[in-house]
Amino acid sequence: MSSVYMMIYIDNILIMGNGKSVVESLNEYLHSTFYIKDLGAPKYFLGIEIARSDQRISLNYRKFILEIISEVGISRCRLVVIPIE
Repeated sequence: MSSVYMMIYIDNILIMGNGKSVVESLNEYLHSTFYIKDLGAPKYFLGIEIARSDQRISLNYRKFILEIISEVGISRCRLVVIPIE
């Protein structure tokens, strides 16, 4: 049984699924119905970094968090260790 998932945010759509043919079929349908541009495998989506290997997909917010830290001006702050029992 195939599954297809779509993450939609304003004009960004991320399509994923467990079957390549099902994802391609949906992509072709959307392309025939709307003007869409396929950007290939994503590296970032809504601040989430997407890293792929043959066995898994890893998601993290590292880049997004670093941008927030830079924006608020705390990138030069020192780390403090607080011992907690």
